[in-house]
Amino acid sequence: GGLIGESVAALHAPEDTGVAQRMLEALRAGVPFRAVSKYEQVDGTTFWGEFSATVSEIEDETVARTMIRDVTDRWEVEATLRARESQLRGIANSVPGVVFQFVVSPDGTYGFDFISERAEDIMGLPPDPDTFFERGANRVPDLHQEEIVNSIEAAVDEETVWRVKTPFVKPSGEKIWILATATPEYRGDDLVFNGVFLDITDQKEAEEALREERDLLDRIFEVSPAAIVVLDRNGNFVRASEQAKAVLGIEKEEVTQRAFNDADWDITTPKGEPIPDEELPFARVFATEEPLYNVEHAIRWPDGQRRLLSASGAPLRGDDGEVEGAVFHLEDITERREIEHRFRGVFENAGLGIALLDETGTILEANPALESMLGYEPGGLRHCSFAELTHPEDLEADQQRFDELTAGARDEYQLEKRYVRRNGETFWAHLTVSRRELPDGVQVVGMIENIDERKRQKEQLRKAKEEAERMNRLKSAFLANMSHEIRTPLTAILGFAEIIGDDVDDGDEGTIPRCARRIGKSGRRLLETLDGVLNLSRLEAGEMDLAVAPVDLTAEAGEGGEQFELQAEQEGITLQGPTGAPVWGRADEGGLQVVLRNLLSNAIKYTEAGGRVTVRTQTEEETVVLTVEDTGIGMDPEATDELFQAFTQASEGIGREYEGTGLGLAVTRRVVEQMGGKITVETEAGVGSCFTVRLPRVDAPETIDD
Repeated sequence: GGLIGESVAALHAPEDTGVAQRMLEALRAGVPFRAVSKYEQVDGTTFWGEFSATVSEIEDETVARTMIRDVTDRWEVEATLRARESQLRGIANSVPGVVFQFVVSPDGTYGFDFISERAEDIMGLPPDPDTFFERGANRVPDLHQEEIVNSIEAAVDEETVWRVKTPFVKPSGEKIWILATATPEYRGDDLVFNGVFLDITDQKEAEEALREERDLLDRIFEVSPAAIVVLDRNGNFVRASEQAKAVLGIEKEEVTQRAFNDADWDITTPKGEPIPDEELPFARVFATEEPLYNVEHAIRWPDGQRRLLSASGAPLRGDDGEVEGAVFHLEDITERREIEHRFRGVFENAGLGIALLDETGTILEANPALESMLGYEPGGLRHCSFAELTHPEDLEADQQRFDELTAGARDEYQLEKRYVRRNGETFWAHLTVSRRELPDGVQVVGMIENIDERKRQKEQLRKAKEEAERMNRLKSAFLANMSHEIRTPLTAILGFAEIIGDDVDDGDEGTIPRCARRIGKSGRRLLETLDGVLNLSRLEAGEMDLAVAPVDLTAEAGEGGEQFELQAEQEGITLQGPTGAPVWGRADEGGLQVVLRNLLSNAIKYTEAGGRVTVRTQTEEETVVLTVEDTGIGMDPEATDELFQAFTQASEGIGREYEGTGLGLAVTRRVVEQMGGKITVETEAGVGSCFTVRLPRVDAPETIDD
């Protein structure tokens, strides 16, 4: 009965007195009330009690029925569990990943029971266990989803650790790589996987970069024209590229069975001097832990050959920065050095000036011939620019070509230009410039030939030629004028001689008839000479116009022959003209008659009585042919080169046997050439001569297209 008269609030511990107030408010509202609160006993101790109250009507009076049950043990266990859960959640949220619990029930259903809050930061998904599986699966690319499902099923069936790597696309579109790993344990009948999702994007990218780097290294190993070798810290070869045999003379498998100082290498300097082990390029890299470049040394191949190698190497360091080995690039430069040696011999002893230049046009080295040519002491041209040695008026053209050469637009060029000697004198030279591709860049080679004397001679010849042409034009003009001036009175003389001859009887052998005949003969001879001189001068001056057209050579040769029938008969020579079908060629009728008259006149002149002169025409594939053949005195075949020169004939001088000026054949050749043809001769002393004229062939006039 000790509680009768006490208020409900007095039963609660001081910190929980608000519970009684909430109960009264609920009861007044007619709502049942239930709560767990801390109560205080008479002796001052406390306990946890579950308090419940309901309202009912008894005899028209509202009565509250209450009950308090001691739940201290249960409440303390639940409080401990809540505190532990809060602590575990705090730990899970501090782990650098998404902590999860994945539960598989005996009936085969599964899902997440817990997802830490870092799911939002790492995967872009809210940490809701009920929806996380579906949302997460949808963010895995299709190509990897089957792999994920299979790995989960295998881990569940075998109750083993689940571990898988997969790409994951966040809702923002960012692609990352996730490592999922979990360890299974049973909780009652449920199989629970406790694990974590880790963002391994940086690690994956690093692995990919390392893989690409290794692939690149492997490709370099396979395709490098030089041998690439890797040594360990003890100097043993541990890897060699495919080119090892071409450079070292043994298979790459044999290389990895040797050390850098193996006696079988027989390493020496290029001059054959022994090299101590500590001075070998491999040892120097290990000793200095620094790279070295282009160190030359010689080795001996198994077949006894001595090969010259260029070695470049660098140390290989481990993660701790310590040198673990070295990598070397070995190039066989035996042939290159032999070529350079031969080039050096040519360079030093050549009569031409030779210079080696860099891409800027600066002379790296000049041979003695060039130094002498330009008036410099040995070594004096080194570091000079070619622009300093070039005449200012010739520099632009040379510089333009040089720039094109160094840019790769051309491989070489040639140029005539003036150089300036050290004393200021200039001279002409022929320059040939080419480029050489070297491992470390481009080198330019210039070869200079002094053509100053040749230039002067060429200029003198040009002036002499111009003067000769001028004099030849004056000669032609003089001959044309003189021929005209002589022809006029000569025509009158011939006319008077004919009149005198007509006034005397044909059989009269007196002084007057005899003189008249001599005047006529000498006048005609002089007239022929004047015609020849006039024709030659007109041809040389380009004043003889020849109108080429289709001409029947057979008919023209027949007409030309008729003019000489009487003369041939008087000389006792048989003259046979052409026979057969027309032969059509392209020629000028007047020019063709000049050719016929000169050839027939010569043939009759140089053929003795009883001889024969034959004229033929024929057709070839592209030309027509006119031949005049005689059985006369002929001549030495070696003299035919001068036969067509003006004023040249078989017999010359005051005591010559045959009359003539030697102009006929010169005129003939020029006329033939102006008609587009060619004349040749075959002759033999004491047998005769055959002159052949070839002219362009044409169709007969009736078949020519209008």
